[in-house]
Amino acid sequence: AIIVIDHLGTIQEFSQAAQQVFGYVPEEIIGRNVRDLMPEPWRSEHDGYLQRYHETRSPHIIGVGREVRARRKDGSIFPCDLAVGRVQGMEPPRFIGFIRDITARKEAEEQLRRSEAELRLAQELANLGNYVMHVSGDTSDYFSPQLHRILGVQPGETVARDEFVGRWVHPSDRKRVAVEFARMEA
Repeated sequence: AIIVIDHLGTIQEFSQAAQQVFGYVPEEIIGRNVRDLMPEPWRSEHDGYLQRYHETRSPHIIGVGREVRARRKDGSIFPCDLAVGRVQGMEPPRFIGFIRDITARKEAEEQLRRSEAELRLAQELANLGNYVMHVSGDTSDYFSPQLHRILGVQPGETVARDEFVGRWVHPSDRKRVAVEFARMEA
């Protein structure tokens, strides 16, 4: 979504994507203050940000992307990435905001956190752990926290694959595991 505002925060342009993201048609939002698209506390503070920029010309968020929350026409709040730039060669200044709704990404991150927490709990309850081998060798192999506990390995301690096989693989399985490790690395 792209929104252009003047030096007072008045919305001058509101892209088609902005209409879809925020739920306003141009006639409803152009001419209003951009703070109407923000939840508190940013809503109350926004005009002060513009005033400070006008007085100091010191950009605090201009040119810096950041994650913020925005407010739709229906009042719902959503997470978004915001990047603000100053339109060059215009006095008084105009600013352009690029907004990307990241709701789906945030929901996926939260689902992943929940899944990881559920996996950790299931491993603790079942007294199981997991080991992930990175065949490429450019990343250290992964021992789950539960596997660290079971094997008595300190978090952050690295264990060579040969040592892993020698210490924790049953003697009757060592040859087969070593062959499979070698086959994966080939």
